[in-house]
Amino acid sequence: MVRVGERVRGGQVIGHLVGSGVSHCAPRVCLHWGLVRGVGHGVRYLDPGVLVGRGVVRLLPVWGVG
Repeated sequence: MVRVGERVRGGQVIGHLVGSGVSHCAPRVCLHWGLVRGVGHGVRYLDPGVLVGRGVVRLLPVWGVG
């Protein structure tokens, strides 16, 4: 698991997606990621790409890992 502020490298596992309950992606499990700033009525949804710079972001499944 990655903590806030921790540096990561390409290919490093940063977390695990565990399916439970009902999902709009059923029968699969899905992941949504984003950047939210502010609270209440001042919430702004921003491009999460700014978190990773100009590189291409790929979230890939890892089959066979339990």
